[in-house]
This record gives sequence, C-alpha cells and structure tokens, in this order.
Amino acid sequence: AAGAGLATLSYPIPTADGATIDRANKVILVRYQGMVHALARECPHKGTMVDWQPEQNRLYCPKHKSTFTANGTRIQGKAPRSMDRHPIRLEGGKLVVDTATVIEGDGANWATTGVKVG
Repeated sequence: AAGAGLATLSYPIPTADGATIDRANKVILVRYQGMVHALARECPHKGTMVDWQPEQNRLYCPKHKSTFTANGTRIQGKAPRSMDRHPIRLEGGKLVVDTATVIEGDGANWATTGVKVG
C-alpha cells in the first residue's frame, strides 16, 4: 500500500543489557537476562509512549506512572497487562522484528516471544 512502512525491521544484536528505543517505529528493543525482546512502545493502558529508565532498569509510562521490568513485565500502575511484544527472530546475525504482528501482554505465546543471545 502506498505510504505504508515496512512491517519487518532489522536491528543489530545489542552487546549489553538495556533498552534501545526506535522512536520512528515505536519499538523498544531490550536485552535482558540473556534474551532479546521487541516491545511495542505504547503503554497497554492508553497508548502513551513508554520510556526506559536505565537507573531503575525499568520501563516507565509518564502519563499514569505504570512501571514494567526491562522485558516488559508489568510491575504496577494502571496498565492492565504487561507490554505487548512483536515477534522477533535471528537472521544472518541480525534481529528481525515483525511490527505488523502484536502479541498481547501476558497472552498466549507472550512469555516465549524473544531470542536467546549470548
């Protein structure tokens, strides 16, 4: 379709734990406990863009103060569930993320959506 962005994005594998925010595509790439996850940046509560707080090693929604662990697991706040994830796979030494598909936080396959690294 005209004007549609690419649904599949490619990223280098993060070398250290932490989060990288792709603001243009609303994706948060997180390396945490030997796994890499691709999170949808919108908070599952009202769609506010979530930020990474490296000092606390957590994701934080500035609008209603929901907090999540680095891998998107809900800690507290108004968010009804953990952060949504996108399918991610390793391909040719890169991480490939399918942004057209959303795996709802805490839903079926959510826990297993990620790539083992290192």
